Amino acid sequence: MHHRGPIRLALALFILAETTACKPEDGDSAPRPDLVCPGDPSCPDEGEAVLYAGAAMRDVTPEIVDYQSVDANGNSQFEPPPLGDDEWFDGNGNGEWDFVYIAGLGNPRPARDVHDPITSRVLVLRWKSTTIAIVSLDLIGYFASDIADIREAVSDLDIDFVSVSSTHNHEGPDTVGIWGMDEAWPGWRQEFFDTIGAGTEAAIREAYENMVPAQVTYNQVAADSHPTRGICNVQSDGRPPVIFAEDLTVLHFTGRDGAEAIGTLVHFTAHPESSDDHHQSLSADFVYWLRMGIEDGIDRGDTLMPGLSGTAVFIQGPVGSQIGPGDVICEDLDGTVISEKGFALAECIGWNLAKIALEAVDTGEGPEQEVPLEVRAQRIELPVENYGYHAMMLSNIFHRDDVHGFDDTRPASVDNLPWIWTEVSWLRIGRAQAIGLGGEPNPEIFFGGYDGSRTPACAREMLDLDMTTLSQPDNENPPDLSLAPGPPYMFDRLENADFPMAWAVTNDMLGYLIPEYNYILARPGAYITEAPGEHYEETNSVGENAWPIIRAHLVDMLTWRP
Repeated sequence: MHHRGPIRLALALFILAETTACKPEDGDSAPRPDLVCPGDPSCPDEGEAVLYAGAAMRDVTPEIVDYQSVDANGNSQFEPPPLGDDEWFDGNGNGEWDFVYIAGLGNPRPARDVHDPITSRVLVLRWKSTTIAIVSLDLIGYFASDIADIREAVSDLDIDFVSVSSTHNHEGPDTVGIWGMDEAWPGWRQEFFDTIGAGTEAAIREAYENMVPAQVTYNQVAADSHPTRGICNVQSDGRPPVIFAEDLTVLHFTGRDGAEAIGTLVHFTAHPESSDDHHQSLSADFVYWLRMGIEDGIDRGDTLMPGLSGTAVFIQGPVGSQIGPGDVICEDLDGTVISEKGFALAECIGWNLAKIALEAVDTGEGPEQEVPLEVRAQRIELPVENYGYHAMMLSNIFHRDDVHGFDDTRPASVDNLPWIWTEVSWLRIGRAQAIGLGGEPNPEIFFGGYDGSRTPACAREMLDLDMTTLSQPDNENPPDLSLAPGPPYMFDRLENADFPMAWAVTNDMLGYLIPEYNYILARPGAYITEAPGEHYEETNSVGENAWPIIRAHLVDMLTWRP
């Protein structure tokens, strides 16, 4: 391959410096995004000013052919001789370990059964000549090159933009590659992508064909309704500075007469890993119960609430600082208190969030029929600075085929880096707006919170936080908040966004996106070992320049004016 690493990186950083030097109001100087709807020839600002909506779902659970039949030490990991005494069932008789490896936590963890289905859920919206499809997959992540295959499969439809999000599920099949048998054994199989691709294509087509004139009810509430635990009943933050993303957002779509339920988009922030890795069952984790409660209703303890019917579509929020079930002690709707990870905790979190979502729709604003759609998208080239990722990309452990710009006759180094393509997007759905990006961004990127305003009392008390660092007192390397960036944050750059959202793990899978002031690498051992303190996320990130480059393109995209 032709070697262009240093030149490209220098150019990217020059563009970054030039962009960050511009003020937010300098939109006239920003380049036009790759996609602008309405505005591009394919989506002129004309046509019927009526919102159309359709939704659909497909079960894309991979078939479990081979599975671990004996777990000798009960650790839910496969350790055959000579590593251990585990045994396996060779369902197809080919002598190969054709497992469905579960992604996200300990490995190798081959699935033995299905607790609840892995699904692809779709919401298609149209206003005038602009049509968007919003896809949610119950997966750890889906690379940009695989998303391109989904888009190509439905390219015959009059859809301007297909947004594909992953719930970042840690209990589903490995579609990234690093949770296989070992570092040299990818966890994905092509059959996964065939099933997911076919199911998603079918769901998009069904939702597209079933679009009807529609209306929407909006709401955005803090998920802190528990009388004593507040938000800590369903969410925690495992990386300092401890800054929560408490908002739960709903967009509930019905037919224009209000009688026909179409679907509900629900947005919240939490790693779906509540059931942990002490099992070998495929599951959508808490998201399963959240969606079931929204669709079918709740009858649990003293809570009896009718469902909304239609298709619930969950979109993940900014989970980058280990937002999830870590320190959660959850009181279920039936009064049971769950303090340990497992399916009971996933169910507890899911039912609680479903109740909050149903109440949010009931008290929401609307229904409204004036729901203009807008979308912008920009393709971005990123250097892969993480040395650990180099090996995964160049040995095809990662299931992505867009790696380029690397001289494979020389070792990977700071002046010979692989590059990948990714994407950022912005959607307006009436009074709601969403910033989409392919990684796991820290929540403070979008709204700050370094002053403690986003650190709830329950977390302060439970973790005994030092409020000058928003960290526990025994942290040997706490964040220096004097270096933290000030406003404007990303949500500050949105105009007239009554219901702002950050859609993480959307249109790519990049790992963690961390603000520069707290991006700390081990020296030596960068990207391979963790720096002192809480800096695991750096080892699972594309590199230290990823967020600055992405931020620069986001600012350009959000400030661009026709």
